Amino acid sequence: MLKNFRDFGGGPSHLGGRVRRGRLYRSAQPAGVDAETLARAVALDFGLIADLRHPAEQAASPSPWPEHWAGRIARHGMEEAGLQAPHEALLALRPRDIEQIDAFYLDLYETLPFDAAYRRVFAQTLNALPGLEGPLLIHCTAGKDRTGMLAGVILDVLGTPREAIMADFLLSGVANDFGAGDPAVLARVRGYFGFDVSPAVLDRMISVQPAYLPRFFDTVETRAGGMEAWLDSIGVDAARREALRRSLLDP
Repeated sequence: MLKNFRDFGGGPSHLGGRVRRGRLYRSAQPAGVDAETLARAVALDFGLIADLRHPAEQAASPSPWPEHWAGRIARHGMEEAGLQAPHEALLALRPRDIEQIDAFYLDLYETLPFDAAYRRVFAQTLNALPGLEGPLLIHCTAGKDRTGMLAGVILDVLGTPREAIMADFLLSGVANDFGAGDPAVLARVRGYFGFDVSPAVLDRMISVQPAYLPRFFDTVETRAGGMEAWLDSIGVDAARREALRRSLLDP
């Protein structure tokens, strides 16, 4: 299947029941997959694909979805010239140590919930879920940070305990084996950015850490007054949240 692909439903809800299986999926980008992998993904007949990549990422690695799926794809529409994807912005800083990488990602998890473009696509995805005929797929490039935040919000709305949300989030640290120690991978980074990255630094870049996602939730709590208030602020009201729960929670 797709890289870093999984059904992130199935867990318990403190509201009662469990999150429905077969409705919520997450992955890395689908570009470059072989025909068999693509066919297996297409067979799931996604009702909505939340592509959280920047336009430049999408242009560099176009999704191979069927043409008639064009209306099923939600994008944030962030068109600012020269804007870099998070991993590209980090590499542009020429990171030399793990502390620098962690500081970068903690800042990302703190600022993204108040970024207008991401708020827009998060709201579009959440508001579409209750009436969705097919399952949802969320992805960015690696399927770990931007994807992890949106998946975490959905699970939180569905009453999933934070420890279960964290368990799903941390699975990307296992699933994302991009070969940080592979000389060919290191050479590609050097060729693109013009400097050498150590395997340890690159491995940290493509990992997820236990401190990252809590920073997102803590920031929403302190700056917005909690998840319910933050959801109201992005246009996902209480009625829509309740409809989402009715559609995605099994008794």
